[in-house]
Amino acid sequence: MKKRIIFSGGLGNQMFEYALYRELCYKGMDVEIDLSLYDYVKMHNGYELDRIFQIDHTNETRISNRQLHILFLRILLKFKPSFTIFDENSTFHELKRLEQYPGRYFHGYWQSESYFPNVIDEIRKLFVFQNIDYKNQQKTIQIQRNNSVSLHIRRGDYVGHDLYANCCTEEYYKKAIQHIIEHVKDPFFYIFSNDPPWAEKFIKSFHVKHEVVVFNQGEKSYQDMFLMSKCKHNIIANSSFSWWGAWLNSHPFKIVIAPRKWYQDQTIDYSHIVPDSWIKM
Repeated sequence: MKKRIIFSGGLGNQMFEYALYRELCYKGMDVEIDLSLYDYVKMHNGYELDRIFQIDHTNETRISNRQLHILFLRILLKFKPSFTIFDENSTFHELKRLEQYPGRYFHGYWQSESYFPNVIDEIRKLFVFQNIDYKNQQKTIQIQRNNSVSLHIRRGDYVGHDLYANCCTEEYYKKAIQHIIEHVKDPFFYIFSNDPPWAEKFIKSFHVKHEVVVFNQGEKSYQDMFLMSKCKHNIIANSSFSWWGAWLNSHPFKIVIAPRKWYQDQTIDYSHIVPDSWIKM
């Protein structure tokens, strides 16, 4: 039976979903991509992998009656019958479970490199950013000339959120910045945030060289991830966006600092999200 991976969420989540797709293809499974939910609801900037990475979608699901299919998916995701849909349900599963699943659909964010261990090199080759504009190209030159550190501060939609709030606290960022100051000579911090005024005020208290990057908005926001990946070191938020920015950083001696607490809900297993080589705080 042909399997389908239901895609949803923003860029970072789409990258995890696509990585799982490539892994299951590697395992010899007959699997395809289902993008139908993007026709039903507005999610961030919509589906972006084709535009940002120029990924060919010859295996995207082709559906004649898309509206009927979307209705079916909505019902499926509401009731989640185990015989039809494998729902990640915020719990890490061994790949073998996915391979052996008899149903048709997979749904989840699959936020772990443990979901694509055999295609890591392939994913790095596929996730090469395209259409980087002149301003970001020039910023990249500056980033590569100093001891650059990306710092992702996500507020906005995270403030007061039942799932994400109170994970990346001011104390987390203070400890992370201090660790960088102690281990990196003359660091320069590049701040990426959906609340630039707050980020500017916060970073000034450390009296470090810094810049709050504010020129990538809307459909250009992926270029922030590109700049993160070009920094020598990374301090990430509990966000798949900055996770990928750090993961795609190819600097051989990089320091990546991630929050020990990924979700507010302590019943959710998030121990698999942060790679072992990164520092948890």
